[in-house]
Formats: sequence, C-alpha cells, structure tokens
Amino acid sequence: MITDKPVLAGNKEPDLTQEVRLKGAPASRGYAIGPAFLFKRDTINIDYRTVAPEDSEEEKDKFRKSIEQSNKELIKISTITHQKLGEEFSAIFDAQIMMLFDPEITKIINREIEQAGFTAEAATDKAFNQQIELLRASADTYLAQRITDLEDVKFRIIRNLQRGKLLSHVEDSSVIVADNLTPADMILFSRQNIVGIILDFGGLTSHVALIARSLNIPLVIGLHKISGVVKNGDEIIVDGIDGIAIARPAPNILEKYRKKMEKFRKFISIFENDINEPAITIDGKRINVLANIEFRDEIGDMGICGAEGIGLYRTEHLFLSRGYFPSEDHQFKYYSSLFDLAKAWPVTIRAFDVGGDKVLESSFHEMNPFLGWRGIRIMLDRPDIFKNQIRAILRASVGKNVKLMFPMIHNLTQVHQIKELMEEIYVELDKKDIPYKKIPVGVMIEVPSAVMVSEEIAREVAFFSIGTNDLTQYTLAVDRGNDIISSLYKELEPAVIRLIDKTIQSGHLSNIPVSICGELGSNILATPLLIGMGIDDISVVIRRVPEVKYIIKNLRESDCVKLKNEVLKLGTVAEVEARLKSWLTEHMPQFAGYI
Repeated sequence: MITDKPVLAGNKEPDLTQEVRLKGAPASRGYAIGPAFLFKRDTINIDYRTVAPEDSEEEKDKFRKSIEQSNKELIKISTITHQKLGEEFSAIFDAQIMMLFDPEITKIINREIEQAGFTAEAATDKAFNQQIELLRASADTYLAQRITDLEDVKFRIIRNLQRGKLLSHVEDSSVIVADNLTPADMILFSRQNIVGIILDFGGLTSHVALIARSLNIPLVIGLHKISGVVKNGDEIIVDGIDGIAIARPAPNILEKYRKKMEKFRKFISIFENDINEPAITIDGKRINVLANIEFRDEIGDMGICGAEGIGLYRTEHLFLSRGYFPSEDHQFKYYSSLFDLAKAWPVTIRAFDVGGDKVLESSFHEMNPFLGWRGIRIMLDRPDIFKNQIRAILRASVGKNVKLMFPMIHNLTQVHQIKELMEEIYVELDKKDIPYKKIPVGVMIEVPSAVMVSEEIAREVAFFSIGTNDLTQYTLAVDRGNDIISSLYKELEPAVIRLIDKTIQSGHLSNIPVSICGELGSNILATPLLIGMGIDDISVVIRRVPEVKYIIKNLRESDCVKLKNEVLKLGTVAEVEARLKSWLTEHMPQFAGYI
C-alpha cells in the first residue's frame, strides 16, 4: 500500500497548462484517453460543540436516521456489485453493513451523546476514530483494508448526518483523478461509463485494483502528485501497460497513444482468433494455458478466453472478506459449487495464503510480515485451520478434476509435515465414513531455498507451481509493494531466470509437471523463454490467455530452446530484456511496436 506523499520541491505552484508526465504502477491493464474528472472527497468538518441535555434524544434520533440511510446506500451498492462482479466482491459491502451496526461502536456513540453532550457527528467521529486507532496499535493487527472500510463507513454516516452527496455527476468517457478511491466509489463510478482511473496512492492488491481489473478499467496507482497538477476537463492519457499518466499531452503524444490504443485493440482481436484451439507450437509441443482465478464468478469468462482450466484458484478471499476463517461446512459448500462451475476443467486450488500483506486476525504485529508468519507457516502452526480447509476440499473433490497446492514452502521438512497432516485427515475421514477423494498434492516454489532443494522436494510431491512474484522479491530482496524501490523489482533478472530453469529441470527429473502462475507467465517477452525451459503449464489472468496461446502457436520449441541457452549466459537484466525483445520481433515481426 502506498502511503507517503512526497512534497513538491519548493513552494512553486504547478503550471496547469503544460504537459505533465508521471510514472506510477500499472494496476489494471489497458489504455484510456479522456477528460479528467478531479474527484476530491468533501472535507468533513466536525462541529465538536456540546448540546444541552434535553437535545441529546434529538441527536440520537439523527444518528439512527443516518444509520438507516447509510444502510440503504450500502445495500444498493452491494446489490449492484453482486450483479456486476458476484458475491465475493459484494461481501466487501456486506462487511461494511456489519460495521454500521456494530453494537460496541453504537454504544460508544450513544454514551458520548448522552454523557459528554456531543453532537451525533462528533460522537460518530470520536467512536470510529477510537476503533481505527485500536486497529493500528493493537497486537491483534487486522487487515489494513479493514481500516479503510471503517473510515468509509464513518464518512458515510457523517455525510448523511450533514446531508451531503456521495458523488457528483461524471460525464461519460471521463478519467477519474483522485488521491485514492474506496470500493464504493469504484462501483458508483463504474456505472457512469468512465474509461480510466489514475490515483496518487493505492495498492496493487487493494479492493479498488481488483474491481478495476474485473471491470477492464485501466488503472495507474502511486503517482503521488497527479491530483495536484490536473484540473477538471484536462485531457488525460492512462497507460495501464507501463504505469504512466500524461496530463495535457502534446498533439504528437496524443496521436502516438491513439495509435497504441488502436494497435492494442487490433492485437486483442488477433489473439482471440481460434482461442479454443490448444496451444501447440509449430513443431508439436503442447503447453496448457490456464487461468489464475480470484473469484468464483470469473469462471464464466474462461470459455470465452480459451482457458484450458484453472492453474491457480486463490482461496484467501474467503477469509479476507469476512475477517475470520469460515467453517469446514461453509468451505465445503463453496468448493462444491466452485468445482461444479468448473465442470470438466482441471482446477488447481491453493491452500490459504494469508499473512504478509493479508494479516491473520490472530497474528501479532510484524516488522516485516513478508518474511514472517504467512502461508504454510500459519497452516502448520494452526492444524485446525489446515484440516478444516483440506477436509472441505477433499470432500468437494469427489468426481471432480482437482489438484491441491501449498504456498510459501521453504524446505523439505515442511513437505513432510504436510504429508503427515494429510494422512491424519485421510484416517479421520475414513473413520467417519465421509466420502472424499485423494487428489494430487503439489507445492509452490517461490522461496529461493526451495529451489536449491527442489530435486529432493520433487520426489515427494505430484507437481510444482512456480510463483514468480514472490520468488522475484525474495531473490532480489525487493518488496514488490514498495514503490520507492519498485524500479529494482525485475522478474527477468538473470538470477531469477536461472532459479526458474533449475526448478523446471528438477521437476522433470522426477517426472512431475511444472507450471508457472506468477506475473512472469503473462509477460509475452518471457513466453519463448519459458517454452525453451520446458514449462508444462502457464497460468495467467483470464484476459491474457488468448495472447499467450497465440504466441505459443506461432513459435517452434526448438528455436525457443536455443534462445533459452543463450539467455542463461547473459549477466544483466538489460541484456536479457533486449535479447528477448529482439528475438520475439525477429520470429514474430507482427509484434513490432506492440512489445
């Protein structure tokens, strides 16, 4: 999450007539051009005056009415979200409704009105701020997103107390420019046909980014000062490929991006030709192109995009949208419906990967959570969580094509512990005569130490899945969520490439398939390299499936192997990127100007 806003040098006012180009992080892929709509949330000015005791009932009544109005708004937003994106996203707002009626907060607000004589808005501000500060300071640190949700609920209640409006009317085809947005803002803006969003702050894994990607709205975050150098109506370019925003572009720049947009649309249409044909190289190498799925409702898009199965189904949202781990029965029902929707498609489901940027509700504060209690470490320390989830998955897998994988493995001992717990689960289910299916169990390779013992691990599991996002950050010691050092995060660094190659070779020595499910799989520069390394499956976000399949079908494996041998000898990321780009344009000249 980006939190620090740099101060502009000196006190010089920005020139709002000249072109401004800022680099941020691409959070939702695509291009957009349109007039700026500068969204600044109304400043809440809280009147902390006291009222006479005889007026306290009136203030409490105002609070009750504000809660009723806020509830109506959130129900409406939740309903719209469910229609557009499904129940997993609408659960964000269901959680906010629960906050709205939180008995502890309500008790504090009524007490402040009755005993301290505060107005309803002052009491609301104080009560919610207390809860927010508790979350920030508590050893029981909760999700950062929960703080955002609390702030959003507080703003909504006070706005209704002050009878303010949530959003102004936005012209069609506008680009939203803001410090940040809430999930509710995103849903309401999406109903007004916006074409792009640029934000000073934000996070790549935030609800806002996930919603933007699901709605195909180009989004650039982490621009720090864009909202201060743009005025309403300015023409804005959103480059969701390279993470660039350009305000008041010069005519030649505007024309350049219009051509990029047209070329982008053209390539999308090319990629979609024969999308349901298997991805087989010219010389006969079959590679399965699968989809990374975050939410169950995305499964409906798989056939449209030509995905051949689910290579990564993330389950943490079952925890994140609630703040607690659901029961085994709830999970069983969820996974059963998931596998029913997937039908004959293979599904690789990942065990809970919480911790790090997804804080567990009972975890203590960690200075560096990405190196802390997360992934398999939590699961092994909390066998109750482990067993509940795995039993539910095994029960739901009967008659289905399902595989299970565990994240954050860093040594062979963890693999042995997993297998022991799995055996205990089999015994427990057998004793209770509960139907289940023994499904293939694999691990994610995303920690360098696991790569170094990957030959030993491969002999113990059914498959590998390479998580290149974490593998890159752990190899390079670069926090991928830290925009201050984001330029150092390079997934094509020679060290990372060599670790990937070793992992694939280790898997194949034990005759187990190896897939890749990180962002590198969606990087078309890397596709020939992965083919040359012998990757079996490539799992990407749904919208990138046609692109990756198209590339595979237009290359020869033999040529890719030669490329791999050449690239493995290179020493810098610049050399690797340059060679991959020149090689791909040489073998697929139609990509010139696109990559």
